[in-house]
Amino acid sequence: MNTMTCTKAPVTIDLTESEIKRRLHKIFDEAKHQNECLVKIYEIVFPDWNRIDRIHGFPVVGCELWKYICKLFIEFDKIHHPECFNSGIWINNGFSSSAELDDWEISLERCKVTYL
Repeated sequence: MNTMTCTKAPVTIDLTESEIKRRLHKIFDEAKHQNECLVKIYEIVFPDWNRIDRIHGFPVVGCELWKYICKLFIEFDKIHHPECFNSGIWINNGFSSSAELDDWEISLERCKVTYL
């Protein structure tokens, strides 16, 4: 296995706030299960997702982006997973947040990726 440390910090995905929102809404509109949503969000940050064996640590995002995604999961789960804690998958397996980042910034500084 090859291990690569994400050293660019902070790394901001090259999308505007409105483009991020558009992509997130598309994910939630098309998904049938919360796992699909979570994987598709990770694919935004890690375009080489299919080559990744494991991610050690979590991407860190600005507080507004984290809350925005959490709210999308809450609404999605109310409809598709009413028996579950709404947004639980995001809270347990989603990104971390930091007030030190801009609202829509994403940092991979704390991630270590192991490729297949």
